[in-house]
Amino acid sequence: MITKKNIIRNEALGIQEKTIEEDGIKEFLDIIFETTHDIIVLSDPRGRVVECNKQLEEITGYKDEEIIGTKWINYFDEDFNVEETSISRIVNKFGQEIEIQWKHKLLYYKNGGVKGILSVGQDVTYLNTIEKKLHYMTYYSPLTDMPNRTYFEVQTNRIIQEKKSKEKLILLYIDIDNIKYLNDTFGHFSGNKLLQYVSNVLKGQIKKPNLIAHLGGDEFAILFNDINKLNNILKIIEDTQKLLKQPLLFNENEIFTSASIGVAIYPDHGTDAVTLLKNAETAMYLSKESEKGSYSFYSKSLENKIVQSTWLTNELRKAIKKEEFVPYYQPLIDLSTGGIIGVEVLLRWKHPIRGWISPEEFIPVAESSGLILDIGKWVFEHACKQKQIWNQKGHSNIKMSINLSNKELRKKELLIDIKQMIEKYALDYTDIQVEITETAAIINLDIAVSILQQLKALGIKIALDDFGKGYSSLNYLKSLPIDIIKLDRSFIKSIQDENEKEEIIHTVIQLGHILNSKIVAEGIETKNQLNFLMKNNCDIGQGYLFSKPLPAEEVELLLVSNKAYIR
Repeated sequence: MITKKNIIRNEALGIQEKTIEEDGIKEFLDIIFETTHDIIVLSDPRGRVVECNKQLEEITGYKDEEIIGTKWINYFDEDFNVEETSISRIVNKFGQEIEIQWKHKLLYYKNGGVKGILSVGQDVTYLNTIEKKLHYMTYYSPLTDMPNRTYFEVQTNRIIQEKKSKEKLILLYIDIDNIKYLNDTFGHFSGNKLLQYVSNVLKGQIKKPNLIAHLGGDEFAILFNDINKLNNILKIIEDTQKLLKQPLLFNENEIFTSASIGVAIYPDHGTDAVTLLKNAETAMYLSKESEKGSYSFYSKSLENKIVQSTWLTNELRKAIKKEEFVPYYQPLIDLSTGGIIGVEVLLRWKHPIRGWISPEEFIPVAESSGLILDIGKWVFEHACKQKQIWNQKGHSNIKMSINLSNKELRKKELLIDIKQMIEKYALDYTDIQVEITETAAIINLDIAVSILQQLKALGIKIALDDFGKGYSSLNYLKSLPIDIIKLDRSFIKSIQDENEKEEIIHTVIQLGHILNSKIVAEGIETKNQLNFLMKNNCDIGQGYLFSKPLPAEEVELLLVSNKAYIR
């Protein structure tokens, strides 16, 4: 029997009434309506419920007979607005607070009149809880409950972008002196207590619109807004030092400490957060070397790093022409079988005079100079060539994982270049995996999503590298077409060091699996770390416990030996 509520439900799904019983579609619609994991509510034009599915009771505890006939929208969603997505926070029938994300759609008659409302709801309580944990982990220090470096950089850049006048900003980079002595004398706990004390002093004295942050270890930063005169700057620095020289009572002992401070001024010493922090840190080290408890301004005399950067840029240009780079490969280990399932391509540079130059030294210079585009293309082609060699030798199961920088991800010809190289070496697209960082993706999210979706459509896997080092937001995980999440080595290093971080790792692994992503743990160095990761169902491991990065011929020996890294 076709009822009014069936008519509304069926027309909402785009099915003609007269075909329902003839084609046996009614049973099919009933199955959809009752087996979906989402709440479905059909209402009349006044918002009174005509029909709802069993998920409403399972999620909220309210039976359909308690809801049908009522204006449920006002009950469940006070911010209801048709044609918009909304979140309602309600206490369910069992006294638990849950969050439901609603999407509403008006249903119209052919003459234009409204015949009803279709509402679909999802329980997002668990995902939002995880996101809050990740947000806190990303933007705050668990030791001091202060904003961390990431938060400080984001907010400093925001302040700079919003400035409409020539007013200066002053950034203080603060290093607390004698923490090591305190730890050695009274134990590690005392050092943490001092850092917490310093953070409380700063939080009590430094107010908005100024910013404070615990950058990590014994280092803090303050950004002061609207500073015009040098006298004001000097007073601020001296007042800050006085604050940090107050004694701390510990085990009935008065502990006196001091702070070495480096000063950078916007826009004189930098026009973005990273540059200001870097220059202020350079000045801080000068203070520490000259006299603890003093302060130093960044100056041109400290610009030897810039000179070094210029030299590296010139040498990189020569290195590209002379092909001084050497690809190295670090094995990726399947933690369920112990076998090698892929390698990450890592670049090494052997300079004719200086010898081996660390990637940590030359990659940032390559990125800032734009040379990373030429270098990245060179790496991709050599990786494809090596993959072809391994395929021909019977190692076709080994996936080649190649890093893409933020500049490469925005390169218009990227897709064409990748297609040409893969086809040139007769590879399958599924042989290749590309790695990106959150920072690279979010610089221009729309472009990144478009390019990554096109790569994924070809069969190339997408890995999100260094997760936990950047923004670590669920929004980006849900927006980007990610197949693999690579946990940053800083996460792995903390295993069995801090219980809270272990819990976070466990949560991130669970979250990744909920989002149908494989989890790779980078930087595994100890058996304890491996055992923890295996216990928590991490999929893939990478690190010195298994193998350091190796030249192609040495990796090939490992592939031939078919060694199992886990027994």
